[in-house]
Amino acid sequence: MWDSYLEALREIKNSGVQLRRNVYAVYAPDEEIGGKDGVGSLIETKEFEELNAGFDIDESGPSPLPIAILMTSERLTTQVRFTAHGNTGHGSQFIEGTAIEKLLPVINTVMALREQEYKKYNALGENRLALQGQVTSVNLTMLEGGKQQNVVPATFSVTFDIRVTPKQDIVEFKKMLSDLAEKHGVECHFINPENRNPVTEWDSESNFFKCIDNVCAKHNVTYKNIICPGATDARYIRRKGIPAVGFCPLLGHPLLAHDHDEYVREPEYLKAIRVYVDLISELANA
Repeated sequence: MWDSYLEALREIKNSGVQLRRNVYAVYAPDEEIGGKDGVGSLIETKEFEELNAGFDIDESGPSPLPIAILMTSERLTTQVRFTAHGNTGHGSQFIEGTAIEKLLPVINTVMALREQEYKKYNALGENRLALQGQVTSVNLTMLEGGKQQNVVPATFSVTFDIRVTPKQDIVEFKKMLSDLAEKHGVECHFINPENRNPVTEWDSESNFFKCIDNVCAKHNVTYKNIICPGATDARYIRRKGIPAVGFCPLLGHPLLAHDHDEYVREPEYLKAIRVYVDLISELANA
């Protein structure tokens, strides 16, 4: 949707209308790999502080439903690597105290957690794909160990990609994983050590939030506020105490992010430009 922002800004600029507030468009280079060196670094600069930013409209995604997806929070990326060390030897022998013996109970426990969360996900009903941010997703993404087939590895590691819902206490969740590792004599390393995951509370009395309601009403767009299942740069803005809302007016559109044939339907794209023209203008005049 970034190009529709640009088209909207071009229309506003070409109109010659003078807005009350400054509008800044931030294009970061590394959102897809975590954003640490992009917006994550930008927010710590004097230049960002001098912007005196009051509100952030950020990315969302097209909705397969006839209602827009609004995001005021997101799951926290909590990837974790468990590493076990044990005895090694020839594969023909019954080696005791091996790395994989220590690691298997950890894997089984985390996969049991995945099954629990998956049941919660299915209980969300037919709209569970849009509502999945309400549960914590767990996926085993890497399993590493061994150099040849007849040698018992001295070291084995497993990596899980876990996205923790803001409905869950992240500190308690990480402690549970750390305690699990300690119980089985396994090392635990959190690839993303961040524990902050602030939520933008919807404030119906705020002029900024009223702008969203007004523009949506003008364009006959209804919306649903959900928890973003992935990660966006909006989380960095929220950590500075600035309200950040992900918004996308593409309705009845297939979810194709990162697909092999990703596209946007022309009528919805053109409509989105008009929505953003009004939204940016209203926010800048609030």
